Amino acid sequence: MDKKDNKSHQWWNDFLMTIIATTLSIVLTFGTAALVDRKKEANSRRQMTMSILYDLKTSLEQMQECDSALRVGLELQIALAGDPSSVNAQKYYFSPTVRTLEFNETFEKIFSSNIETFNTLDNVLFVEKVSDFYYQRQLYSDDVIGSFRHDLNEAFDSWTIDKALKLDYSGTVFMSGIMMSHMKAIFEQCKELMGVDDDDLTAFTQIRQQHRQSRFYSDSILEVYEQEMLENVMRLQEAQDGGGR
Repeated sequence: MDKKDNKSHQWWNDFLMTIIATTLSIVLTFGTAALVDRKKEANSRRQMTMSILYDLKTSLEQMQECDSALRVGLELQIALAGDPSSVNAQKYYFSPTVRTLEFNETFEKIFSSNIETFNTLDNVLFVEKVSDFYYQRQLYSDDVIGSFRHDLNEAFDSWTIDKALKLDYSGTVFMSGIMMSHMKAIFEQCKELMGVDDDDLTAFTQIRQQHRQSRFYSDSILEVYEQEMLENVMRLQEAQDGGGR
């Protein structure tokens, strides 16, 4: 092989190596970019999933507090039936038995109105379950707590033993229990569908609570003064009743 053939052969070798190197560079560049994109999508899906599950969890906790308060009211009503003479003294003890529900609707609005949410979650059954949970949550707020609060307020307008005993605590406690059981089942199904266990959710909850510590502190201060106000109202009512007024 002469020098000319050697140069030609070397040129082809160099050219082929350049092509191979360029091809590998392109493959690595786009392959790495694809991996990064998939990782970002997975992280976005995980964060959105955890945020939604956290919202469902805190909603259930609020509902549990409402359910517990209703059961206290039922016991007060039973005690009142055994001692009707205490009807006036017991009136304001019934007030805290119907809690105010103020759900954080941020995640529900994002979930319901943003099509990108569905694309990110990429799980139709999970989306359906969450939608059902939010629907049931609204029913609980309106038809269980809201409706009973309306009845209690009406009874307060002209408080008598008959009105106190006609308040449907037993029926409301029944509906509360049924709906909460159904929603807890939905919540567990949602966790299973997205591969989230209790430890994962607990860790996420702790992080969220750290960020919201100042707000929780403010809420706790408000609760202290609300409780003080309620106790003062009851003390005044008891003093009036004791004085024959």
